[in-house]
Amino acid sequence: MEEQLQKNELLLRETNTLIRHYDEIRKINGEDFNVYSLLGLEHAENKTHSNFLAELLNPKGSHHMGNVFLKLFLEALSHHEIDLDTASVQVEKNIGIINTKNSTGGRIDIFIEDSKGNTISIENKIYAGDQDQQLKRYYNYNTAKNTVYYLTLFGSDASAASKRDLKANEDYQLISYKDDILNWLEACKKEAVDVENIRSAIGHYIQLIKKLTNQNSSRQMSKEIRALITNNYKASRMIANEIEETEKQTVKKVFEEVKSMLSEKLENWKIEDRGILNRDGGIEIKPLFKKYNTFIRIEGYPYIWKNVGIIGYPKFHLADQKIENPVFPDLSKSTFFNKGFKTNKWWLGFKHFLWFNDQEYRAKLFDEKERQIIIEYIINEVADLAKEFESA
Repeated sequence: MEEQLQKNELLLRETNTLIRHYDEIRKINGEDFNVYSLLGLEHAENKTHSNFLAELLNPKGSHHMGNVFLKLFLEALSHHEIDLDTASVQVEKNIGIINTKNSTGGRIDIFIEDSKGNTISIENKIYAGDQDQQLKRYYNYNTAKNTVYYLTLFGSDASAASKRDLKANEDYQLISYKDDILNWLEACKKEAVDVENIRSAIGHYIQLIKKLTNQNSSRQMSKEIRALITNNYKASRMIANEIEETEKQTVKKVFEEVKSMLSEKLENWKIEDRGILNRDGGIEIKPLFKKYNTFIRIEGYPYIWKNVGIIGYPKFHLADQKIENPVFPDLSKSTFFNKGFKTNKWWLGFKHFLWFNDQEYRAKLFDEKERQIIIEYIINEVADLAKEFESA
């Protein structure tokens, strides 16, 4: 056992040496400089991803390169029904008021159509969850001439609530950023080789996609790490088996510290741990004053230790029991709903605010300075909501 532990330690040291080496190369090449990350836009589905993709696809886009990028996109998907000469592209296409009885209506993230009535509907999912009957509603729009694509980071399928009786790759197509979009973007970048601004913009976006899909920027580093694993497979497997549990326990410790600090900071509130590691688990911050019977909740989507975190005012308790006659402060004129908060049937108001689904974000948990920044961020978000809650 002692010998195996020594092998594990040696493997970690050698891997860390490799990572430091390629970190230096990455710095020299300027790969850390990414405009989307700097502006905090890397997770914004519509403001960043849908808008950028649609602008490239648009034959009348500001790139002034006509339909060349759209042509490459259709070729990548083996889609031949769209007439390139008359094609147009729209972001958040409104197809009517949502009607759950008939499964119609909604807003399509990226919509492509031509003069012959052929259409493409792209539902773009980075981290947000599916809406009820979402794919079914888009499928029912212009069904005879419409192709629905479900775009996610890794080509995941839609939820049962969204697709209903539809079948993947029959009624709609699954595509991914990791493969389909990345390969298309590389082709676009080659096409724009002589147009510096466009080539550079596509390059920045490619780096963002590689970051979000956990792809090493250096193929050589990947090759060398695979060689290390091959020569130390047993040690690699033992380490890999403990990574997830280590991350879970670290996130749990973060929220234990958050809970402790909130208890000291918020005198008129009760902080309850609702099972940080459980599905939809989190913490609830409840007012001790009786004016309202709703509260602030932080939870996972669906597991906070490896997925997107949510903060807001819920309509349901964690046990899925609806809050009876919720007495809710009027925050319509406050900054609460002016900072990216949304509402749905489960939440009076919520927003995504933690990104433990991102490998690089999780890595911050193991750096003391970065971990404290995350803790302070959580504390400040709760304190801001509590302040508005009390003054409403």
